[in-house]
Amino acid sequence: MRDDAKVFAALAFRIRPHEEFSKILGLARFGQTGETYAFSKDGIMLSESRFNADLKRVGLLPDGDDFRSTLSIKLRDPGVDLLAGEKVAEGVELPLTRMVTHCLENGEGIDVNGYRDYRGVPVVGAWTWLKEYDFGVATEAAKSEAFSSLRTLEVIFWVLFALLLLGGLVMLVLMIILDRRQAALRKAVLEMKRLGQYQLDDKLGSGGMGSVYRAHHDLMRRPTAVKLLDPHRISDLAIKRFEREVQLTARLTHPNTIAIYDFGRTPEGIFYYAMEYLDGLDLDGVVAKYGAQPEGRVIYILHQICGSLSEAHRENLIHRDIKPANVMLTDRGGCADFVKVLDFGLVKTVGEQESVVKAGGLQNYVG
Repeated sequence: MRDDAKVFAALAFRIRPHEEFSKILGLARFGQTGETYAFSKDGIMLSESRFNADLKRVGLLPDGDDFRSTLSIKLRDPGVDLLAGEKVAEGVELPLTRMVTHCLENGEGIDVNGYRDYRGVPVVGAWTWLKEYDFGVATEAAKSEAFSSLRTLEVIFWVLFALLLLGGLVMLVLMIILDRRQAALRKAVLEMKRLGQYQLDDKLGSGGMGSVYRAHHDLMRRPTAVKLLDPHRISDLAIKRFEREVQLTARLTHPNTIAIYDFGRTPEGIFYYAMEYLDGLDLDGVVAKYGAQPEGRVIYILHQICGSLSEAHRENLIHRDIKPANVMLTDRGGCADFVKVLDFGLVKTVGEQESVVKAGGLQNYVG
């Protein structure tokens, strides 16, 4: 109270900080290690510490019920974890904790990387300086507890990753086993020399895509040549080319073009098609065995070749691989030198992007 600007009386209320004030801040405690406390600009703890028992055990507080941390603990960094039994070096002036130093210099802050508290325990925290009250407030929790959920997620992630990796390895092993069993089945089928309704007799030869066998149909007994795709060379591109060769060749009906009878895939995964069996020699073999041929015979052969290719051209197909090895001479119904044009695997339909036409010449084969 004032009289003529002179103070003649004062009324004060005393609040026990370790009772009322500490209770307010104690509401912000969380988990097993989380605490909120106040401190002065000198680094003195203004509220009650959650860890009085620990402070007494490590010697920061005298033992006894009457000794409290409020106004008794200075927030210094011991440089070691006192709770782990480590000792502070004698004669060393300990600095204030990183939290107090940063708060006094910057007013507020946060640290999730970790620093030591007044017990030397690694903690994470946030803090602010209350200018109107001239003290700071900090909230801290042990780093191990703060990141325990993250570690749990990391453990779950690595467990799931390990299970995924294990599942992938199991799938890989199963695929290898399945592939080997399929290969064994395909091999068994070939060893049995049976492909669908065709009985394989003799192997006639092999090429880049597979092998050709002389065979016969179970019911018709007609001599047939069966071309099958090599199981070890199967790819999407090879299968696509194989099917395309059959489909394009089947569109042609000229007598000098080899005829396609059948196409299919066995349960064991072997792609094949059956075509007419030709008993004779290709032009390569003829020239190799008998040398250059008379002009009349060559003209007769070329006329038949042109007939086959003419039909293909009318269907907008280009053979692209005409060469002596793909022209077979055979005997049909008593007609000698009957030509059959083979291997339409490189056929190109007119209008496709690729425009290069492969044409194996017949020059040097004419006598």
